Amino acid sequence: GVSSGLVRHCKGLRQKLCPDIPMQGSQLLTCMQDHMNDEAMTTDCKHELTKHMGRQHADFFLNPLVKKFCNETARQICPSEFKKAQLRDLTSNGELLTCIMKKRSLINNTNCKNALLKKEHQRVSDILLAPATTNLCRSDIQKFCSSVRSRGMGETRKCLAAHMKNLTDGCSKTVMDYTEMASEDVRFKAKLYNLCKAA
Repeated sequence: GVSSGLVRHCKGLRQKLCPDIPMQGSQLLTCMQDHMNDEAMTTDCKHELTKHMGRQHADFFLNPLVKKFCNETARQICPSEFKKAQLRDLTSNGELLTCIMKKRSLINNTNCKNALLKKEHQRVSDILLAPATTNLCRSDIQKFCSSVRSRGMGETRKCLAAHMKNLTDGCSKTVMDYTEMASEDVRFKAKLYNLCKAA
């Protein structure tokens, strides 16, 4: 469910950012996540939303739309990761979500693709949402990007990409995967997307 910190720190923003969304439920959370980089967003609310998104990226089943529309697809294209994720003990480290993202070209269900696209966008914007990436890239981030402060616009991924030749193998592969994902859809190019959306 939604944490008390999330409710406390984001309560006053609902009317500003998501006035047409019902007070509770996954629609409100999704709307707030979509507005994380708006000027009206507070630092405390953004921090709480990021913590919540981290939990969602660690557990496939905490993502209502992905769970609803991608459950069967995930079971088929990532069977071992699906079985591990069903344990619901967070030891899967977000592997199921990562697996279906990597195998996104195999997905035929439009609703699943659209639900997954939001999660892909979140990871491209902040690769540290993926628990496995945090583990793989921890030393590289400390070495090359310790001064980078992520605002959810892909800053850490871009910093790591600038040091691609010097990254550890696992981190380098992960950064390449997310950079490829970012290049596939204009929505990942946040500034350009916002300009086009406003036009």
